[in-house]
Amino acid sequence: MNRIFRSTAARPRLYIQPLPSLLAPYARHSFATAASAPRSVLWYARLGTVLVAHGLLWSFLGTYIVEQTIPLAKGLRSTPITDSDDATVFERAADNNRTVQILRSNPDYEENRPWSSLTDEERKKKLTTGLLAGNGKIQYSRVWVNRNDGSTVLVLGLGRKLAGYPETIHGGLIATIMDEALGRTALNVLPTRNVVTARLTLTYKRPTMAQRPSGLRPSPKEFVVLRTWVVEHTDRKATVQGRLEDGEGRALVESDAVFVVPKGWKLAELPRGV
Repeated sequence: MNRIFRSTAARPRLYIQPLPSLLAPYARHSFATAASAPRSVLWYARLGTVLVAHGLLWSFLGTYIVEQTIPLAKGLRSTPITDSDDATVFERAADNNRTVQILRSNPDYEENRPWSSLTDEERKKKLTTGLLAGNGKIQYSRVWVNRNDGSTVLVLGLGRKLAGYPETIHGGLIATIMDEALGRTALNVLPTRNVVTARLTLTYKRPTMAQRPSGLRPSPKEFVVLRTWVVEHTDRKATVQGRLEDGEGRALVESDAVFVVPKGWKLAELPRGV
Protein backbone atom coordinates (compact mmCIF):
# COMPACT_ATOMS: atom_id res chain seq x y z
CA MET A 1 0.00 0.00 0.00
CA ASN A 2 1.37 3.28 -0.99
CA ARG A 3 1.63 5.82 1.81
CA ILE A 4 1.13 9.47 1.33
CA PHE A 5 3.63 11.49 3.19
CA ARG A 6 3.02 15.12 3.96
CA SER A 7 5.94 17.42 4.03
CA THR A 8 6.73 18.81 7.43
CA ALA A 9 8.75 21.69 5.98
CA ALA A 10 7.30 25.10 6.95
CA ARG A 11 5.80 26.97 4.06
CA PRO A 12 6.37 30.71 3.81
CA ARG A 13 3.34 32.72 5.19
CA LEU A 14 1.54 35.15 2.84
CA TYR A 15 1.70 38.67 4.30
CA ILE A 16 -1.46 40.79 3.72
CA GLN A 17 -1.01 44.46 4.42
CA PRO A 18 -4.01 46.13 6.21
CA LEU A 19 -6.28 48.21 3.97
CA PRO A 20 -5.92 51.50 5.89
CA SER A 21 -2.18 51.34 5.58
CA LEU A 22 -2.50 50.72 1.84
CA LEU A 23 -4.78 53.74 1.37
CA ALA A 24 -2.93 56.07 3.72
CA PRO A 25 -0.44 57.42 1.16
CA TYR A 26 -3.21 58.17 -1.32
CA ALA A 27 -5.42 59.77 1.31
CA ARG A 28 -2.59 61.99 2.50
CA HIS A 29 -1.91 62.96 -1.08
CA SER A 30 -5.60 63.70 -1.73
CA PHE A 31 -6.03 65.90 1.37
CA ALA A 32 -2.81 67.73 0.71
CA THR A 33 -3.93 68.45 -2.84
CA ALA A 34 -7.37 69.70 -1.71
CA ALA A 35 -5.89 71.94 0.95
CA SER A 36 -3.34 73.45 -1.38
CA ALA A 37 -5.79 74.05 -4.27
CA PRO A 38 -7.35 77.55 -4.17
CA ARG A 39 -11.16 77.78 -4.12
CA SER A 40 -12.73 79.23 -7.23
CA VAL A 41 -14.61 82.53 -7.41
CA LEU A 42 -17.78 80.58 -8.23
CA TRP A 43 -17.49 78.66 -4.94
CA TYR A 44 -17.33 81.89 -2.95
CA ALA A 45 -20.24 83.33 -4.97
CA ARG A 46 -22.39 80.31 -4.15
CA LEU A 47 -21.48 80.51 -0.48
CA GLY A 48 -22.33 84.22 -0.38
CA THR A 49 -25.69 83.62 -2.09
CA VAL A 50 -26.61 80.94 0.43
CA LEU A 51 -25.67 83.15 3.38
CA VAL A 52 -27.59 86.17 2.04
CA ALA A 53 -30.70 84.05 1.32
CA HIS A 54 -30.49 82.57 4.78
CA GLY A 55 -30.28 86.01 6.38
CA LEU A 56 -33.21 87.38 4.34
CA LEU A 57 -35.36 84.39 5.23
CA TRP A 58 -34.84 84.79 8.96
CA SER A 59 -35.28 88.56 8.72
CA PHE A 60 -38.67 88.07 7.00
CA LEU A 61 -39.76 85.45 9.52
CA GLY A 62 -38.71 87.64 12.43
CA THR A 63 -40.62 90.66 11.09
CA TYR A 64 -43.72 88.56 10.45
CA ILE A 65 -43.70 87.05 13.93
CA VAL A 66 -43.28 90.48 15.56
CA GLU A 67 -46.10 92.01 13.50
CA GLN A 68 -48.44 89.16 14.43
CA THR A 69 -47.67 88.97 18.14
CA ILE A 70 -47.20 92.59 19.23
CA PRO A 71 -50.74 93.79 18.29
CA LEU A 72 -52.19 90.88 20.26
CA ALA A 73 -50.04 91.72 23.26
CA LYS A 74 -51.12 95.37 23.09
CA GLY A 75 -54.76 94.29 22.89
CA LEU A 76 -54.45 92.19 26.03
CA ARG A 77 -52.84 95.03 27.97
CA SER A 78 -55.32 96.58 30.39
CA THR A 79 -54.77 100.27 29.72
CA PRO A 80 -57.79 102.34 30.81
CA ILE A 81 -59.59 104.46 28.23
CA THR A 82 -61.45 107.54 29.36
CA ASP A 83 -63.85 109.52 27.20
CA SER A 84 -62.66 112.77 28.76
CA ASP A 85 -59.22 112.67 27.13
CA ASP A 86 -58.36 115.65 24.94
CA ALA A 87 -59.29 115.09 21.27
CA THR A 88 -56.45 117.39 20.17
CA VAL A 89 -54.09 114.44 20.69
CA PHE A 90 -55.55 112.81 17.58
CA GLU A 91 -55.61 116.08 15.67
CA ARG A 92 -51.89 116.62 16.31
CA ALA A 93 -51.14 113.05 15.22
CA ALA A 94 -53.24 113.54 12.07
CA ASP A 95 -51.31 116.69 11.20
CA ASN A 96 -48.26 114.45 10.66
CA ASN A 97 -50.14 111.86 8.62
CA ARG A 98 -48.85 111.72 5.05
CA THR A 99 -52.30 111.45 3.42
CA VAL A 100 -53.61 114.43 5.39
CA GLN A 101 -50.59 116.52 4.41
CA ILE A 102 -51.05 115.67 0.71
CA LEU A 103 -54.77 116.46 0.76
CA ARG A 104 -54.25 119.79 2.52
CA SER A 105 -51.70 120.83 -0.09
CA ASN A 106 -54.04 119.98 -3.00
CA PRO A 107 -56.33 122.91 -3.93
CA ASP A 108 -58.82 120.52 -5.58
CA TYR A 109 -59.89 119.17 -2.18
CA GLU A 110 -61.97 120.88 0.49
CA GLU A 111 -61.58 119.72 4.10
CA ASN A 112 -64.58 119.33 6.42
CA ARG A 113 -65.91 117.34 9.32
CA PRO A 114 -68.48 114.70 8.27
CA TRP A 115 -71.98 116.14 8.28
CA SER A 116 -70.62 119.59 9.03
CA SER A 117 -73.76 121.08 7.45
CA LEU A 118 -75.76 119.77 10.42
CA THR A 119 -75.99 121.54 13.76
CA ASP A 120 -74.03 120.16 16.72
CA GLU A 121 -77.25 118.82 18.23
CA GLU A 122 -78.19 117.06 14.97
CA ARG A 123 -74.69 115.59 14.59
CA LYS A 124 -74.91 114.07 18.08
CA LYS A 125 -78.04 112.21 17.02
CA LYS A 126 -76.31 110.53 14.07
CA LEU A 127 -74.67 107.16 14.62
CA THR A 128 -71.08 107.83 13.50
CA THR A 129 -70.85 111.40 14.79
CA GLY A 130 -72.77 110.77 18.00
CA LEU A 131 -73.00 107.34 19.63
CA LEU A 132 -69.86 105.94 17.96
CA ALA A 133 -67.72 109.07 18.31
CA GLY A 134 -65.16 109.65 21.06
CA ASN A 135 -61.92 108.37 22.54
CA GLY A 136 -61.62 104.62 22.00
CA LYS A 137 -64.29 104.71 19.26
CA ILE A 138 -64.22 106.95 16.15
CA GLN A 139 -61.45 109.09 17.57
CA TYR A 140 -60.80 111.21 14.47
CA SER A 141 -62.85 111.85 11.35
CA ARG A 142 -62.19 114.32 8.52
CA VAL A 143 -63.47 114.23 4.96
CA TRP A 144 -61.98 115.85 1.87
CA VAL A 145 -64.29 116.42 -1.11
CA ASN A 146 -62.94 116.80 -4.63
CA ARG A 147 -64.43 119.93 -6.11
CA ASN A 148 -64.24 118.52 -9.66
CA ASP A 149 -65.86 115.08 -9.50
CA GLY A 150 -67.41 114.82 -6.02
CA SER A 151 -65.13 111.97 -4.91
CA THR A 152 -64.15 111.94 -1.25
CA VAL A 153 -61.28 110.89 0.99
CA LEU A 154 -62.18 110.13 4.59
CA VAL A 155 -59.38 109.89 7.19
CA LEU A 156 -60.36 107.97 10.32
CA GLY A 157 -58.91 107.04 13.69
CA LEU A 158 -60.73 103.89 14.85
CA GLY A 159 -60.18 103.03 18.51
CA ARG A 160 -60.19 99.64 20.20
CA LYS A 161 -63.66 100.02 21.74
CA LEU A 162 -64.82 99.20 18.20
CA ALA A 163 -62.84 95.95 18.09
CA GLY A 164 -64.19 92.45 17.57
CA TYR A 165 -61.00 90.49 18.15
CA PRO A 166 -58.31 92.24 20.22
CA GLU A 167 -56.95 95.26 18.32
CA THR A 168 -59.04 94.36 15.23
CA ILE A 169 -61.97 96.58 14.19
CA HIS A 170 -65.31 94.78 13.95
CA GLY A 171 -66.34 93.98 10.37
CA GLY A 172 -69.91 95.15 10.95
CA LEU A 173 -68.67 98.52 12.16
CA ILE A 174 -66.58 98.86 9.00
CA ALA A 175 -69.68 98.11 6.93
CA THR A 176 -71.57 100.88 8.74
CA ILE A 177 -68.82 103.42 8.14
CA MET A 178 -68.47 102.50 4.47
CA ASP A 179 -72.23 102.58 3.88
CA GLU A 180 -72.43 106.11 5.27
CA ALA A 181 -69.35 107.35 3.39
CA LEU A 182 -70.49 105.88 0.07
CA GLY A 183 -73.98 107.30 0.53
CA ARG A 184 -72.57 110.73 1.29
CA THR A 185 -70.60 110.55 -1.97
CA ALA A 186 -73.78 109.62 -3.87
CA LEU A 187 -75.48 112.73 -2.48
CA ASN A 188 -72.72 114.85 -4.03
CA VAL A 189 -73.84 113.96 -7.57
CA LEU A 190 -77.61 113.43 -7.29
CA PRO A 191 -79.98 116.39 -7.67
CA THR A 192 -81.94 115.36 -4.57
CA ARG A 193 -80.53 115.12 -1.04
CA ASN A 194 -82.30 111.94 0.01
CA VAL A 195 -81.20 108.44 -0.98
CA VAL A 196 -81.39 104.93 0.45
CA THR A 197 -79.01 102.00 0.09
CA ALA A 198 -80.23 99.49 -2.49
CA ARG A 199 -77.12 97.26 -2.46
CA LEU A 200 -73.90 97.17 -0.47
CA THR A 201 -71.09 94.68 -1.15
CA LEU A 202 -67.87 94.44 0.86
CA THR A 203 -64.74 92.37 0.30
CA TYR A 204 -62.45 92.16 3.32
CA LYS A 205 -58.79 91.96 2.28
CA ARG A 206 -56.91 92.40 5.56
CA PRO A 207 -57.83 92.99 9.21
CA THR A 208 -58.23 96.64 10.15
CA MET A 209 -56.09 97.28 13.23
CA ALA A 210 -57.35 99.59 15.96
CA GLN A 211 -55.67 102.91 16.71
CA ARG A 212 -54.20 103.51 20.16
CA PRO A 213 -56.19 105.74 22.53
CA SER A 214 -55.03 109.23 23.37
CA GLY A 215 -53.25 108.13 26.54
CA LEU A 216 -50.86 105.95 24.49
CA ARG A 217 -50.08 108.66 21.91
CA PRO A 218 -51.44 107.34 18.60
CA SER A 219 -49.02 107.21 15.68
CA PRO A 220 -49.70 109.15 12.44
CA LYS A 221 -49.48 105.80 10.60
CA GLU A 222 -52.38 104.32 12.59
CA PHE A 223 -55.05 106.32 10.75
CA VAL A 224 -57.03 104.55 8.03
CA VAL A 225 -58.10 106.16 4.76
CA LEU A 226 -61.42 105.57 3.00
CA ARG A 227 -61.53 106.67 -0.65
CA THR A 228 -64.90 106.82 -2.44
CA TRP A 229 -65.86 107.72 -6.01
CA VAL A 230 -68.92 107.63 -8.27
CA VAL A 231 -68.86 105.09 -11.11
CA GLU A 232 -72.10 106.16 -12.82
CA HIS A 233 -75.31 107.93 -11.93
CA THR A 234 -78.65 109.18 -13.18
CA ASP A 235 -81.06 111.59 -11.54
CA ARG A 236 -82.38 108.84 -9.25
CA LYS A 237 -79.59 106.27 -8.98
CA ALA A 238 -75.84 106.26 -8.28
CA THR A 239 -73.27 103.48 -8.27
CA VAL A 240 -70.40 104.23 -5.91
CA GLN A 241 -67.21 102.35 -5.05
CA GLY A 242 -64.86 102.63 -2.09
CA ARG A 243 -61.55 101.36 -0.78
CA LEU A 244 -60.38 101.35 2.82
CA GLU A 245 -56.58 101.53 3.20
CA ASP A 246 -54.11 101.34 6.05
CA GLY A 247 -51.31 103.80 6.72
CA GLU A 248 -49.12 102.20 4.07
CA GLY A 249 -51.76 102.30 1.32
CA ARG A 250 -52.59 98.59 1.45
CA ALA A 251 -56.22 97.64 0.74
CA LEU A 252 -58.15 96.57 3.84
CA VAL A 253 -61.70 96.52 2.46
CA GLU A 254 -63.14 97.11 -1.01
CA SER A 255 -66.78 97.96 -1.55
CA ASP A 256 -69.35 98.91 -4.14
CA ALA A 257 -72.88 100.13 -3.53
CA VAL A 258 -76.00 101.31 -5.32
CA PHE A 259 -78.05 104.18 -3.90
CA VAL A 260 -81.49 105.15 -5.20
CA VAL A 261 -84.05 107.87 -4.67
CA PRO A 262 -87.13 105.85 -3.61
CA LYS A 263 -90.35 106.34 -5.53
CA GLY A 264 -93.40 107.19 -3.46
CA TRP A 265 -91.35 107.92 -0.35
CA LYS A 266 -91.15 111.42 0.99
CA LEU A 267 -87.82 111.68 2.81
CA ALA A 268 -86.49 114.73 4.56
CA GLU A 269 -83.89 116.41 2.40
CA LEU A 270 -80.45 116.76 3.94
CA PRO A 271 -78.71 120.15 3.94
CA ARG A 272 -76.10 120.88 1.31
CA GLY A 273 -72.52 120.05 2.20
CA VAL A 274 -70.87 116.99 3.73
